[in-house]
Amino acid sequence: MKKSPEYPETRILVRRRAALGDAIMATGVIRELRKRFPRSTIDMATEFLDVFNNNPHVNHLYHTNAMPDPSTYDMYIDLDDAYERAKDMHYVDCYFYRAFGTDISTVEDMSPELFYRPQQDDNAVEHFQLVNELDKYICIHIRQWYWAMKNMAWDTWYAVFEKLFTERTDFKIVCVGSEQDGIVDHPLFVDARGKLNLQQTKLLMDGADCFVGIDSGPYHIASASKTSMVSLHTHLLPERVAPRDKEVTAIKSEIDCVGCNELQPKPVRQINCVHGPEDFRCSRLFDADKIAKAILDYL
Repeated sequence: MKKSPEYPETRILVRRRAALGDAIMATGVIRELRKRFPRSTIDMATEFLDVFNNNPHVNHLYHTNAMPDPSTYDMYIDLDDAYERAKDMHYVDCYFYRAFGTDISTVEDMSPELFYRPQQDDNAVEHFQLVNELDKYICIHIRQWYWAMKNMAWDTWYAVFEKLFTERTDFKIVCVGSEQDGIVDHPLFVDARGKLNLQQTKLLMDGADCFVGIDSGPYHIASASKTSMVSLHTHLLPERVAPRDKEVTAIKSEIDCVGCNELQPKPVRQINCVHGPEDFRCSRLFDADKIAKAILDYL
């Protein structure tokens, strides 16, 4: 660093290229930087620009493909591979250690945050809730994408829904995520996939009794919201990724090798299943009773 941290013209550049959840986890670092260096210029470079929209702690926002030269800054914090190279640490801790060295004992808040436009985003979510008659509801992410270990089997999802509706039918299930993620054709299901922006999805989750899903983009949006979470785990242990500042019920796959990410070569680029290429049986071995009970406890 070329200048004193207190110097008002100190310029700081932070980079976290991808993915969506990773960028959301980095928002706490930005807030802490602003707290420590209140008069500095703080710029952010990422592929997920929406995460930092309306963020009052960011002066300039750049796509990583068009980011400024880091050498022109007084401080450059590269969060890429911060947790991919670490072991036995919560992912958010990895970011803070990368940004602040060993000096994180005084950090009071590491939680993620998303900022919305009070009028436009509030109105959009209120309209969505009104049109879909959303009074009591939960949000779920039926992930159907790459990294198959994150895609809980449809049989398990259907078993969860059957158990839920056997007990109660006075709520709705809102499916969030992208249009390629899952949805169920049922009167009590509402399709929010791709219909709301990131900040609006967070506001929608604020009003939900809980969110249900595995480590992915919507999971981290829920981490930044006011809702409780039913956190599903296959290759990642809850102590590595689950939020620590809210009520979370963590449910692991019923398999001995759960949390296998710990054993992967660093930096982790892909998960090699010990049971064979693309086996990922962990995604098929969740206990539907446990998941349904956790959801019912929040309703």
